[in-house]
Amino acid sequence: VQPIMHKAVQGETMNRRDFIKVVSTAGSGFVLGFYIPYTNKLNGKTVAPTIFEPNAWIKIKSDNMVQIMVAKSEMGQGVLTSLPMIIAEEMDLDWSKVIIKKAPADQKKYGSQMTGGSNSVSSGWKKLREAGAVAREMLVMAATQEWDVSPNECKTHKGIVIHERSGRELSYGDLAKKASFQKVPKSPKLKEKRNFSIIGQNAKRTDTLSKVNGTAQFALDVQLDGMVYATIVHSPVFGGKLKSFNKASVSDNSGVINIFAIESGLAIVARNTWAALKAKKQIEINWDEGQDARLDSEKIRKDLLDASKEKGGIVRKEGNVKKALKS
Repeated sequence: VQPIMHKAVQGETMNRRDFIKVVSTAGSGFVLGFYIPYTNKLNGKTVAPTIFEPNAWIKIKSDNMVQIMVAKSEMGQGVLTSLPMIIAEEMDLDWSKVIIKKAPADQKKYGSQMTGGSNSVSSGWKKLREAGAVAREMLVMAATQEWDVSPNECKTHKGIVIHERSGRELSYGDLAKKASFQKVPKSPKLKEKRNFSIIGQNAKRTDTLSKVNGTAQFALDVQLDGMVYATIVHSPVFGGKLKSFNKASVSDNSGVINIFAIESGLAIVARNTWAALKAKKQIEINWDEGQDARLDSEKIRKDLLDASKEKGGIVRKEGNVKKALKS
């Protein structure tokens, strides 16, 4: 794959077979390992770049708007704001010109997208900072070529590259096309924390407005062709099993498509949630409640109290509690 990757980086002709080899072999590190410029020749045809897309998280348009992808699930913890802030910090972006989009499920591009354990920021910290730093350095290199100056003479501020000595400026949007041809830096320089201007600042959550005005799309809002809805009726007693059910008891519910037994109870499939939940209340079911049929809260409480009076067993012993309390 190495010679093929060299073709990609250098902008040489790369046929369809070469391209597929690169994509299928690269894995989750593909987008940060190298970049295929939009002007690459693919099957002999040259496609002009309309945006700068240095990696899977960032797209810069010619109008200077920057799109940042979030590859974690927003569940109220604020990742639609915090994760883009990490990238925006390293890129020196104008936060008001950032567009945030939810990434599709794609492990090859984004790695693990599992969300939980309060680790979205900590697990993405280095990776997202590097993604932003890569983009920034490529944009600076594009500006230095435009002005024929050294990168050391340039700085970035709110989506603009500035040549300090002459005062010349170019926006990231102006540089998007030229940046597409730059070589991806292997070890981008990250900001020192004392220079942070976005991270650590109070920022309005980017998803608040859509939740207030009702335009936010949640999982329950998804509508697919041929989509149906299902609910499961479980035994009222833990460990109980289904004996029988009367399908005719919901015959007046025209929204019901099918009812059938499953290992954990009874499944009701309907055309909408209302019909499914209504049938769940209507359906006549006979349960085999099993050995716990007469178990109630009082018996559970009594069993726990009785157990508390017995001598406990040591599961693990480590350290000296008395000594630790004295120190």
